[in-house]
Amino acid sequence: MAALDRATETVHVDLMVTSGTDSHRSTDPHSTGEAYDVSVANLAPNQIVQLKHALEDDLGPLFTVLYETPTKPVDSRLAAVAYVNKEATGPHLHIQRKKGTIYPPLVAETVKV
Repeated sequence: MAALDRATETVHVDLMVTSGTDSHRSTDPHSTGEAYDVSVANLAPNQIVQLKHALEDDLGPLFTVLYETPTKPVDSRLAAVAYVNKEATGPHLHIQRKKGTIYPPLVAETVKV
């Protein structure tokens, strides 16, 4: 959530989380608090791309940030970053911890010999 707040300041937009821990099956990352959907319906293509990149840069390699949409975008900037999911209810950013990772990451303890 803090990364979303920082991204809104970077791109100068307001965002609405449209799916947090609700409306998904119990094993879905949304239900466990590890995924969020954010509406981008009112944003310009360049703002969506900037927002996606700002979140990726801030969250780092342990997270996935997808611009998810039910159909392939006509705009070439959005088409270049789109993840087409025919079941998506509309264009949005889907943010979640990457599968197979742990967050926060485990820090190896230094052992003195």
